[in-house]
Amino acid sequence: MKIALLTIHSALNYGALLQASALYETLYSLEKDTTLLNFRFPPFCSIVDKTRRKELRNCKNLLRFCVKGCSIYKKKKRFDLFISKYIHRITGEITTEEQLKKYCEEHTFDLFVCGSDQIWNPYNIRFEKAFFLSFANKGARKISYAASIGQDTVQEDGLVFLNKNLVGFDSISVREDSAIQILREAEITQEVFVHVDPVFLLSQKSWREREITVPLPGSCKEYVLVYRLTNNPQFDKVLEELKRNSGLPFIAITDRLGKIPFIDKKFMSVGPAEFLYFIDNAEYVVTDSFHGTAFSLIFEKKLIAVSNLKKNTRITTILEKTGMIDCLVSQNSSSNIIPKLDYPAMYTKCRSRIMELSREARRYLENQVHN
Repeated sequence: MKIALLTIHSALNYGALLQASALYETLYSLEKDTTLLNFRFPPFCSIVDKTRRKELRNCKNLLRFCVKGCSIYKKKKRFDLFISKYIHRITGEITTEEQLKKYCEEHTFDLFVCGSDQIWNPYNIRFEKAFFLSFANKGARKISYAASIGQDTVQEDGLVFLNKNLVGFDSISVREDSAIQILREAEITQEVFVHVDPVFLLSQKSWREREITVPLPGSCKEYVLVYRLTNNPQFDKVLEELKRNSGLPFIAITDRLGKIPFIDKKFMSVGPAEFLYFIDNAEYVVTDSFHGTAFSLIFEKKLIAVSNLKKNTRITTILEKTGMIDCLVSQNSSSNIIPKLDYPAMYTKCRSRIMELSREARRYLENQVHN
């Protein structure tokens, strides 16, 4: 059987590439003839990617490139290295649906798989139907795995788009419970399965084998890792309280220039392998990122997940499913907002739950591959 995988992997985003590599690795373990379709959708590519070079004619983009271009190049080099090490078969760069269609007509696959990271959020993907396998060659089966919509509600134009583009899918798997209701509103009548993000398909040991050690100063042997995506006043309150109570230095993974409040040392141009190392070796992880949360659970860290101002469903779902919802700091929390938790006891249950969820997810993929 020949399998083609389409996912969002081209962005310089840790979660996007790590989930893509995990789903690819799982499919590859089931069928060696598995190819990652290297669809580099221009809006998801970094400013240094050749698919976006024309944008440097814009003064604002050119200024950003002049200021941060060197740092972005270093980061992209580390992302490319990770792909070359862990994706065994990948196509050349493809940038349009027509190119995807031509490639698949020439090579013909038996099974197409798409998933996971916000691949079905109509507004995130700019209503690009290629993310719904519109280009698949005739006779092939089409399935999704843990496809994420990434939000609680979708407007009417998004529902119409989902309905139109999910016609012909042989099996549908989503990542969040909320996606089931959204697909029902889009008048999708077939059964919809819910499965965990692909990063949970690989073991803690497997992820550790992918780490690259980052030299740290002696003062940072024990540290709090801060990985934040949004400007959120509640996040600052958490950092202030933890700084006061822990006495530990704060390290940040960031692309932000200049001094950052509460942060003692920042690291830019970090690649996926280094990202894993920073989380795995932290004393605490403070994050509003889904994948920052996911890897904190995998590595059994003292996690403080701060609810996002807009998109909470992704983090809430995985914390509820793993029994770690008490790690979440909501926007309603006021004084003494950091929860006092018995992490070892919580992770005994969490570990078991992750194993159960990953086994269930792998069975789904095995059934689809061997159907």
